[in-house]
Amino acid sequence: MAAAAALGFFLFFVLIVAAIAGLSVVWPVWLSALVVAGGMLLIMLIFIGIGARKIKKNKDLYPAASIERIKNSIL
Repeated sequence: MAAAAALGFFLFFVLIVAAIAGLSVVWPVWLSALVVAGGMLLIMLIFIGIGARKIKKNKDLYPAASIERIKNSIL
């Protein structure tokens, strides 16, 4: 599992480099890198927005059952 996770981690970077190399056929390399970075930034901002919305939605959650279980195990 660890080896697969490590290979998956490096595969992500290989795919980024492949996207930059593919776009560099049409555009200069620096512009290809900026376009790929901009796309990744856009995806990151979308994920941040989704996560922030979920955190705000569940802000009032209180782990009452866990607290009671810990109190009962201590006392």
